[in-house]
Amino acid sequence: MKLSIIFSVLFVSFSFHLLAVQNCLDFYYDNVYVDHDASLNMGTGGITIEAWIKTSTNVPENYWPIIVTKDTWGTRQGFSLFIAHHTNRIAFEVWINNNWYGVWGQVINDGKWHHVVGRRTGNRIYVFKDGVQSGGWVQAGSDGNVNVNDPLVIGDASWGTGNFDGIIDEVRVWNRALSNNEIKEMMFKELDGTETNLQAYYQFNETSGDILPDITSNNNDGEVGGNPDWTTSYAPIASALLDSLSNIRGVWNARTSHTSSILTISDPNISGNNRIIFGHNGDSLVFNSTNVPVGIENRLACVWRLEEYGNLTGDIIFDCTDLNSRNENYRLLVDDDGDFTDATVFEGNYADPEFTVSNHEFEHSYYYTIAIAQQILPIPENVVITTANDSIFISWNEVTGATSYKIYSDTDTYGTFSTVEYEGNDTNWSEPAGEKKFYFVTALN
Repeated sequence: MKLSIIFSVLFVSFSFHLLAVQNCLDFYYDNVYVDHDASLNMGTGGITIEAWIKTSTNVPENYWPIIVTKDTWGTRQGFSLFIAHHTNRIAFEVWINNNWYGVWGQVINDGKWHHVVGRRTGNRIYVFKDGVQSGGWVQAGSDGNVNVNDPLVIGDASWGTGNFDGIIDEVRVWNRALSNNEIKEMMFKELDGTETNLQAYYQFNETSGDILPDITSNNNDGEVGGNPDWTTSYAPIASALLDSLSNIRGVWNARTSHTSSILTISDPNISGNNRIIFGHNGDSLVFNSTNVPVGIENRLACVWRLEEYGNLTGDIIFDCTDLNSRNENYRLLVDDDGDFTDATVFEGNYADPEFTVSNHEFEHSYYYTIAIAQQILPIPENVVITTANDSIFISWNEVTGATSYKIYSDTDTYGTFSTVEYEGNDTNWSEPAGEKKFYFVTALN
């Protein structure tokens, strides 16, 4: 009896090992309330509201998910940074003397990290997505007073349909209008909290509890309501913009050539607002066989995170000098959530000591690592399955060049065969007889 070769993998959880705690809050019908304070009065001056967000679901009909607000439906005074229902677009509004002025930007509800900004300068209001003005601007009638004694709220609104479903990090409230360049320069950096006109700043780096500290001297601490989860944040926020920053949130702008550990992005097509930003998880340069897609034997523990803005194409180059395995079977794995079991596999060229993937089209908020493809070996021959003494016995001929064998099983001939029954060097295996199963034997190198 011959059995066809098939590859499968075990689905295991994936987590990065950060060098420092970088957390955020995962909201679902939750909120953070900040008591009113005079420092949060914006008056007739400039306003800038910033946040990093990652949405979880589509916006329900008739919902207006709030990111940051300081107004209520009753007072008709104040400001809000939110997602507009039906359109799923980032939006910013101000209420002045019972008159509403709002501006809609680009679609934001795609499950990826984005930096969002609402800004008022003079009598104009703007909204920004990822450092770039999103949509046009709206003339707000006048630069009128937006002071309101209601609390500042993150992730919710008083009218009951403002619940934000997703993750929020790095909220900043300024009582001045940041310039376009300031928005771009500061969006990826941790701030000190002492910056001029920064009235409230929430880094979300707590691991538990119901207090969200404001790190400015204004002490506008927030009270966490409901049951939001403190969780690890992968928003690209770094304490400094440095080359080879060993942090998955490490950040820098790519130029002609930029390097992070053994990975180099070379000659990316960058113009205008296009840029590439990445860091890595600081893990070791060793290979393991966990979280690998079909056809991949193992991958590096070190993982890179990419944030791409604009349309970028460039060469990805790995210097393999320090890798124990250097061969022609290298592959690039690219995945949108860091669980590489379903990663896209890219071939490249290996010229000792470098593995290069040329003209790669980068995608926003993806994870990258290097892997080694399984060498395709002949199908094991003379596979024999017998039963005796309430056990199942499987044996097969040795395959030249094989370093190990795997047996996969499933209860359905059309199943996924995701269960690994055996992995080892022997050419025979047995297990107690039980439910009916179908088996596949593979040879690996």
